[in-house]
Amino acid sequence: MPRLARAFSSLVLVAVCLVAILAEAPHAQIPPTGSQLPVGIPTGQALRMGRPTTTAVVLEGAVDPTTYLVGPGDEFIISIGGLVPRQVATTVSADGFLVIPEAGSFNVVGRTLASVRAEASAALRRRFANVTTDVALAVPRQFYVHVSGGVPDPGRHVVRSVARVEDALAAANGNTSPRSLAAYAAVATQQAQWPALRNIVVAHMDGSSERMDLVRYFSTGDVAYNPYLRDGDAVHVPTFSPTQEGVSVNGAVAQPGVYDIRPTDSVLDLLIASGWQRDGGVPLSAIRLMRTEDQSAPRLLSIDEASRTTVRPRDQIYAVAANPDAGFVAVAGAVHYPGAYPIQERQTTLSQLIEMAGGLRDDALLRGAYLLRPARLAADSVDTLRAAPIGDLDYFSRRFLVEQLARTPTVAIRLDRVVAGEEDLLLQNGDRLVVPRGADGVRVFGQVLRSGYFPFAPGLTARDYVSQAGGVGPGATDVFLMEAGSNQLIADASRVLEPGDAVFVSRTPTADTPDTAQLQFQQEQAEREVRRDLRQARYQLVSTVISAVATVASILIALSTLN
Repeated sequence: MPRLARAFSSLVLVAVCLVAILAEAPHAQIPPTGSQLPVGIPTGQALRMGRPTTTAVVLEGAVDPTTYLVGPGDEFIISIGGLVPRQVATTVSADGFLVIPEAGSFNVVGRTLASVRAEASAALRRRFANVTTDVALAVPRQFYVHVSGGVPDPGRHVVRSVARVEDALAAANGNTSPRSLAAYAAVATQQAQWPALRNIVVAHMDGSSERMDLVRYFSTGDVAYNPYLRDGDAVHVPTFSPTQEGVSVNGAVAQPGVYDIRPTDSVLDLLIASGWQRDGGVPLSAIRLMRTEDQSAPRLLSIDEASRTTVRPRDQIYAVAANPDAGFVAVAGAVHYPGAYPIQERQTTLSQLIEMAGGLRDDALLRGAYLLRPARLAADSVDTLRAAPIGDLDYFSRRFLVEQLARTPTVAIRLDRVVAGEEDLLLQNGDRLVVPRGADGVRVFGQVLRSGYFPFAPGLTARDYVSQAGGVGPGATDVFLMEAGSNQLIADASRVLEPGDAVFVSRTPTADTPDTAQLQFQQEQAEREVRRDLRQARYQLVSTVISAVATVASILIALSTLN
């Protein structure tokens, strides 16, 4: 009996649910499924019942329905509401029609997504009264574009309807990364022909065409210079000769180099393409324009004049910064306010910098201060030094010279004399002043019995501080004085230390780690080979001497016999 009661309750619950569904949609007609589809409605790829499985598509954001143009291959989801809503996936047919079961077919090619949704939604509301309906774009379509010109792989390539001109070049294996575009202008002078990325022509199937400036898109981020592609677009990347058709841009711009020019380009357009920003960019005092046909008379233009001056092939443009000597230097260590400070290059002095940083702290170690200056050797100069002979230097000496030139040099300064007003130093952009704090004593480390800091006392030598550290330990060899600031090692145990100096005691090689054990083995192996070579050399020398003596003796005996 209880089993029959439970079964009866289940049947009643199912009946109630069915009544609720019918009450929710008394006039709705749910599209049939499976073999009950109306005649003429496609049942293949163009229409799938139930929730569709879509492929993930990378988008910049929600598609703008007022600008997105619908075309063959776009996949839509038709939703018909109720307590248990149904969803139908339908794709725009090859001839451009969107077919919706029992609502009709609509010619949608070339129309905006907003207008297609409005028409389809109105038809659904007429057909399914009192039921919530909706039309949504599920998956943007794919189509072919034709890429030609200065790309590695010209031809027909597949892109999505949300692709831009840049994507067409990427599909043709054209490198459009920011790094390659940064090098685009810099290496252009080394190429016979170079892609004219500022003059990409996009031809549409309706006969219209546009000229795109991809370089300006990368320098400004304005997508107007990198628009969406349309079905069947033909993208042509022309080429240009940098030496014959290019314009040189230099000075206070982000990417100096040689650029191709557009028919309506002004001098200001070239500056913006090379990375200069009119709002918030480097202030300019003037723009220098030199014409190829009249190099003796360069013109100085204002920004307004530059916007009205048309460029010509082989022009030379130079952006003159309003403050060309502006720069920054850094201060670290024992100053009251360490950090970065603006300077005028080769005008601001070291003493002025210390004043800007709030002055030196009481524990500043003046004799240990040093100034780091970035190396300013261009890469092409390094290549020249590697290739060309310099005096009597051999290859290895030239290589050592190049390595030393490329390193960050330390500028010799005497901060005590600067503070006293006896001397000063002009700063350069990128300099870094380091003022160490004075130690509480003299550091003694290395192979000593008790390493650490010991009170400084005037007149004591390195050997005296080693004695305070308990003397040298087993295997100790030389005692070195380490000068403050330069960290130079001086093998003079009798030299008197100054504040900030340290003492280091070296030792004989000890294999206390796997690396040192390997190094020690290699060193011992090398020493054995040297001793073996010396023994062999001595043996050969003795053999040669004996042979020579025997030869002389034989000659003397022969002469004596003849006599």
